[in-house]
Amino acid sequence: MFLESQGKKPLMQQEEEKWKEVRFIADSGASETVIPPDMLPRVPTIEGEAKKLGTIYKGAGGQTFANQGEKVLRCKMQNGKTGLLTAQVCATTKPLYSVYQCVRAGHRVVFDEGERGSYIEHKATGSKQYLKEMNGTYELALTVATYPF
Repeated sequence: MFLESQGKKPLMQQEEEKWKEVRFIADSGASETVIPPDMLPRVPTIEGEAKKLGTIYKGAGGQTFANQGEKVLRCKMQNGKTGLLTAQVCATTKPLYSVYQCVRAGHRVVFDEGERGSYIEHKATGSKQYLKEMNGTYELALTVATYPF
């Protein structure tokens, strides 16, 4: 049974809608972590340094994408901890997780066979986030807040 008040959605449904699983493709060719502009619409897009500079990204197929700002995402990690991830917003069709930015931030990225063979490891703490092979790519599943914080 759900509790309702004053025409609002049931409380359990409200809580579930605050978080969404987002599957980022781990991309060793991406210079930035990016998400499409329509993803997580309640999280504000802010003008970051890349937008101010007029940054243009080039896709694997040669197409270009203008930076439309950035979103700071609150994420629940696989180990239960929360953290922040800044994603640039551009007209990509899928969220891409930049291996380059990840390594620059003190992580090690391993791609290997097996269920726990591929992962992102924080070098200082040893904490791991596991990647899953999906249709020829490796994905990082993060639970992301769907609302501003």
